[in-house]
Amino acid sequence: KDRLSQLTSDGNYSLWIATQGSGIIRVNENIVKKSSTLKATEVIDHSTGLFDNYVMSIAYNNSLLWFGTWNSGLYNYNISTKKVANAVIDNNINKHLKAVAIIKILFIDAKTILVATRGNGIYIFDIKDDNSLVLKNQFNKESKQKIINDFITDVKVFNKNIWIASEGGIDVFDIKSNTV
Repeated sequence: KDRLSQLTSDGNYSLWIATQGSGIIRVNENIVKKSSTLKATEVIDHSTGLFDNYVMSIAYNNSLLWFGTWNSGLYNYNISTKKVANAVIDNNINKHLKAVAIIKILFIDAKTILVATRGNGIYIFDIKDDNSLVLKNQFNKESKQKIINDFITDVKVFNKNIWIASEGGIDVFDIKSNTV
């Protein structure tokens, strides 16, 4: 059995489950409520274009699933077209994301995505109309705005701040002033 990493919902009675070994599994929320057994209604894995079936994080926004793998980078999946694609990122950042586990993805707003890693800290991207990503900010031990540790364990948006838990403690990023 694979370990389950994270869950997200698309608002259409589908629950998407990131697994550590079987890619992403979609189940119908109504069926899950009535049964103790999960029956996949869709699977995103090697056979559908996913390079790495070891998926650590998942989030949904505007008809796209965004997910991070253990060591193959950031992907998105268009629910309508059923196409998997590597996230298009400026400045060759994708090579850095392929070197570490992406443990958390969250949306600060509809056009801003945060990617937390185990080893490279935090990346914040603006999402362009074509769903490509432009680096807005990065926080790690060596960046201008330093964080305690690059091995992120969790991230939450709370009271207009981004709370960053790492193996070294907690940092708080003020969204309004753009400072840690």
